Amino acid sequence: MCLNQSLPKNVSNAECCFAIPAHRRNARDYLTVALEKSTDILWLTVMSQHTTKWLARLFLEKRVNAKTIRVLTLDPNTPDAVIRAFAGHLNEPPSGAVIQVKEAWAAWRDLAQRNPALSARSYESSPTLQGVFLDGREALIEVMSFHSTPDERVGLFITRETSPETFRTLHNAVEEMWTSSRTPDRE
Repeated sequence: MCLNQSLPKNVSNAECCFAIPAHRRNARDYLTVALEKSTDILWLTVMSQHTTKWLARLFLEKRVNAKTIRVLTLDPNTPDAVIRAFAGHLNEPPSGAVIQVKEAWAAWRDLAQRNPALSARSYESSPTLQGVFLDGREALIEVMSFHSTPDERVGLFITRETSPETFRTLHNAVEEMWTSSRTPDRE
């Protein structure tokens, strides 16, 4: 359990999570094991340039055993100015961000067509985090902090067991995004 000794006195419902600085250096190993061992994966992403190529390789190597992988990615019809503003928030070059969002959507759809376990949908809201939820029991959340490179971003590891309210709130929000998102046939 986490120590709550340094919390303000009026905060009595704090829950535990593990903050992982520069989590991306270790995330690939975690996600590889998750794809091999988890049953249901709900994945919230923004611009998946490298992730789709990496996942395609894992599918080819037959290292993906998950029965269901549901991916949410930023809608390719999001106004260019919004995508460029978000890229600026992440300190990424705005010029390539619009293309990257469109290519990510196409890549996820292509992966989904070739791999029956994968479903891809797009969302129209403004992303504030991205993350992977495994079997409704644990999650690795990436905080989209201002002007941070992917390698600098903090990851929060939470479980349903140690952080039931926090986990439920985040998981339910991403499930609701999945339910309200755009399927490929609604383009």
